[in-house]
Amino acid sequence: MKKNHRTLFKFVSTLIVISLAVVVSWLSFSAGHHHNNHSSTSSQSTTLSSAKTSSSSSSVAASASSTSNPTSIGSWSSAKDKQLSSFMSSWQTKMSQTYTGTYDGNEPNFYGIAFPAAFSNANAQGHFVFDNTQEDVTWDPTNQSQADLKVLAVAVGHRNDAATALILYFFAVKNGQPVVYVSQTTNGPQVYFQKTDNADLQNGFAKLYNK
Repeated sequence: MKKNHRTLFKFVSTLIVISLAVVVSWLSFSAGHHHNNHSSTSSQSTTLSSAKTSSSSSSVAASASSTSNPTSIGSWSSAKDKQLSSFMSSWQTKMSQTYTGTYDGNEPNFYGIAFPAAFSNANAQGHFVFDNTQEDVTWDPTNQSQADLKVLAVAVGHRNDAATALILYFFAVKNGQPVVYVSQTTNGPQVYFQKTDNADLQNGFAKLYNK
């Protein structure tokens, strides 16, 4: 009988030890799993935070880049002079006309008035009339001044069948807008201009100006 009791005691003791081992193992696993989940969540939060910071930095950089690189629309340069020269070469051929322009480094002459020198001549300045209104004109081949009316380029030419009847063009900016003025009329020292009726010429210049 005592032998049976000892056997039963050993069995129960072994069962308790096994149970305790299982419980300890489960607790260890549970604690490790919770720690891994916490680490993963923390890592994801850090990644998202980094992504937001990177996005914010990119936005700031893009804004700074935009501020430091203003648009070139409305600017004028020797490169645009060359483009105007190319345009005029094609346009004058189409019109059966011939022109000399400041865009080619020349000094076009309109019945004794040489450009661009005339723009710095005080006497000449008082004799430019635009749509029946006398206005002072600023010669500004780089389009940097704040003048209401400034000229970026000048061309003088004629129809191929009427070489003595000169035509004068001002490629100008009036109140911030590109406009081509034309004159074929003088009255003593006065030179009278009006906006060109040639849509191809006006649109071609405006396209270059706004490019």
